[in-house]
Parts: sequence; structure tokens; C-alpha cells
Amino acid sequence: YLIPKLKIGIMQQTYFFVSTDDSPLPVREFDIIEPFGQKLGEENSTYSAFTPGKEPDTTFKVIGLDSCPMDPNCNSDSRQAHRMRGRDLRNLFAYKYPQAVIAAQKEAALKSVVV
Repeated sequence: YLIPKLKIGIMQQTYFFVSTDDSPLPVREFDIIEPFGQKLGEENSTYSAFTPGKEPDTTFKVIGLDSCPMDPNCNSDSRQAHRMRGRDLRNLFAYKYPQAVIAAQKEAALKSVVV
């Protein structure tokens, strides 16, 4: 267990392999699925036909978006208030300043890369 008193363990491990070229490309993803310490299986995905580039605009087209009414609770800060009351500062910061969190994660990932 990761945290023995709470009986929290690893549910899934994901290993993602990327080429070390000038423009990195995904090569392979390997997942080990073992909820509650019981190994259920493994998944292997290879990206042999991956081509980098911009996705076509039709890929993410949402049908009926123009006629969909906006929810009155849209952009409500109720979740943020809940996080603040619960002192969940990590998620509060992550949702309030997502670009800062993404930049920090990228910087940490670059520091942890072994050459």
C-alpha cells in the first residue's frame, strides 16, 4: 500500500514512451492495471502510424452548439468556494490558474528526464 493506514494502493501504472528526436513523437504506451493489489491485466498501445500535425476542424465540431442555451450556473465559483472552505489549495490554484500549473508540470517533467 502507498498509505498503509488508509489502505490506499496503486490502481494503475502508465508508462508512456516518446522518441528523443528534435520533434518528439509518441512511440508506445504500456499500462499495468492492478486495482487493490490484484493484477487484472496489461495494455500495450503502439503508435506506429502516428503523424503529427493540426487536427481537421471537423474533428471537434459540436452539432447543435449554436442552439444550445447557456446554463445559468456557467462560470459559477461555487466549486472554487467549496475548495477554499475545505482548504484544498492545490486544486483551487490548479483551476484558477491552469496555465501556471501546466507550465510548472512541464518544467518539473523536464528536470526529471534522464538523458
